[in-house]
Amino acid sequence: MKLRCKKIVALIILQLVCIFVFAGCEDENVIERLKNRYGIDTQLLTNYEIICDISGDTFTGYAPHYAVIQLKIEPKEFLQSYSDNKAGFSNSKNSEIENQIDGHTCMEIPIEYCPDWNDNYIWNSISELGSLDNLYTIYFPNDYKLVFFETGH
Repeated sequence: MKLRCKKIVALIILQLVCIFVFAGCEDENVIERLKNRYGIDTQLLTNYEIICDISGDTFTGYAPHYAVIQLKIEPKEFLQSYSDNKAGFSNSKNSEIENQIDGHTCMEIPIEYCPDWNDNYIWNSISELGSLDNLYTIYFPNDYKLVFFETGH
């Protein structure tokens, strides 16, 4: 009888550990994900409010994420940091990004946080080496909004 109780307790503990391991990263907000997963210097972002931060569904792998940050001033240093360490931003329209965000089906982006592609924007794409994941950063200078879309896998 004692052996059976020990097995049940061990099974319950194992289940709790699994739940913690698989759900432990869910509480990260967009700023933490950018810093931890992509090595982006988020300390350069000041005077902002996270107005949307949603995660999509995934059975395995890394869930897609969509976030919008409203800034009070233009994040010049933050935008410049992309040019210092990465390919920098492009000001040409990018229908691939537009289609990926507009056509994403595993998460519902509230209409008020969907990008207005008619507005001017600049964008950047970062792919993790050896990964299917992409991070799209889109900045709308007229509204001082940053949009982050992680494709997940």
